[in-house]
Amino acid sequence: MKRPVALLVAAFVLSSLVPAFAVPRPGAEPETLERHRPAPGFPNIAFLTALDGTAFLGDSADVRAFVSGFYEAFDANHYLTEAAQGGPPRVTLALDNRFRLARGDAFGDEWQIEVTILGWIDVQGDFIYDPGHVPPRINGADTTGAGRATSGDHSDTEGLRVGVAVLSPDSAVAGAKPIPVIEDLLFQMPRALRAAWSSHAGRMVGLLAVEALHHQSGDLAPDDRIRLDRTARTTLFEHAVRPTPR
Repeated sequence: MKRPVALLVAAFVLSSLVPAFAVPRPGAEPETLERHRPAPGFPNIAFLTALDGTAFLGDSADVRAFVSGFYEAFDANHYLTEAAQGGPPRVTLALDNRFRLARGDAFGDEWQIEVTILGWIDVQGDFIYDPGHVPPRINGADTTGAGRATSGDHSDTEGLRVGVAVLSPDSAVAGAKPIPVIEDLLFQMPRALRAAWSSHAGRMVGLLAVEALHHQSGDLAPDDRIRLDRTARTTLFEHAVRPTPR
């Protein structure tokens, strides 16, 4: 009698040491659908794989400030959101950040972001395709303090027309071509504040990328969007988002 009991105990201990593997359902392709899903509690990793049109930003210092602001947009753990269409702005549920932007060499199993700066938007909302439109740096100008930008004097306020496209790892492996969302962003900040303006512009474009990633992953409802501070946005082209299968 003792022998069967001992065998049952041994079998129980052995089973607790052997990892359990889920049996895929018939017809499923876990290597293409599930291999890139992070473990619960871990974020998705994304890379900025393309940044085109930097001539519109100005000199190398402006480009560095823009890129720094873009990466900063991914540092938050939560984002305020609002209804994307119809009626006055309406606050919706906060969004938990499911993505982190990485630097370095990609391994091919990360999400991809492509950003294209298409041109300038002047204070009247007119589109200007002229990289030479960047005003010269003003000697002695306040290029760091953003406090004056909230004074209400936005006579030299300008913005950018940008395209942001994202690809899930599985879509990238399949050779899919990203379809960008195109937006006009008018920044409520004087362009004379060169470093602060470029950093703010980069952060707002980064938030568009955060939004596109969460739309594509299904973590953000299609009718919701991330709230942008000191920025007026106009969507010019928005394709239908099909969330990546979980």
